[in-house]
Amino acid sequence: MRNAISSEVDNSIFRKLNFVILGVAKPSEILTDKGVAFNIGNYLEIEPLVGNCQELWGGIEEITTEPKLVIELILQWTGEQPFLTQFICHLVVIQGEKDAAVSWEKYIEQIVKNEIVAKWKNDDLQSHFTEIENYFWRIADIDSLGNYLQ
Repeated sequence: MRNAISSEVDNSIFRKLNFVILGVAKPSEILTDKGVAFNIGNYLEIEPLVGNCQELWGGIEEITTEPKLVIELILQWTGEQPFLTQFICHLVVIQGEKDAAVSWEKYIEQIVKNEIVAKWKNDDLQSHFTEIENYFWRIADIDSLGNYLQ
């Protein structure tokens, strides 16, 4: 990438190129070689979702007339984290309409328990939940080491 955007490149097409690298890693986690600088772009941190998230209502409106309530409940489960919010919205929509006797709170809770908590090890194709688990293991290892050193 650095070579393609270098001022030394004569080809104007290369100078018009833009690159986007999306992921959950920080640049320091990708570049482990200390001789390589990552100073050719901007780091963008995805912030928690805010507001009523009307952009997500479209899919939810397919199964309920109460999209605002459903999104609010999902945001409570996800702590407003974008990936998890989108994932639970998707699960709610593919489950379809709920039984009228079941509250939205219970319905979403059951989806989370049945589709995420019970199945995440086998169904985590993008490794998001595995990375979260690894993070908690690292914290546990650090805590254990701290206890050992005391």
